[in-house]
Amino acid sequence: MEEPINWQIIAKRKDRLMQYFSQMINSCPIGLVTCYQDGYFLKVNPAAEKILGKGQHQLIGENIAESIKLQEDWHKVIVTGDPHLFKDCLNGFDLLINVMNDAGRIREFIIVFLPK
Repeated sequence: MEEPINWQIIAKRKDRLMQYFSQMINSCPIGLVTCYQDGYFLKVNPAAEKILGKGQHQLIGENIAESIKLQEDWHKVIVTGDPHLFKDCLNGFDLLINVMNDAGRIREFIIVFLPK
């Protein structure tokens, strides 16, 4: 006979895993930003704060288009769902934009600041 599933244990493990990933992202030396599909900042790690010159509390609620002037249209990433690399966008950084989708529906996207 199988043991019943203990959902409390699973929830605790999930919480620990989420804390681990959060710590890992916050300690990452590469700038990482998560935005809602409409371009508003959701999360910003400390490395991205340095690159953008603003703290997370200043960026949350701001649209990426107000903070980063992209020469190309970043909306095409949202439309196609394909990752795209923008060259020389911000203070000598390239930006890699990748869409996170949920069963074909775009939920949010991630921006990675790549130093040269």
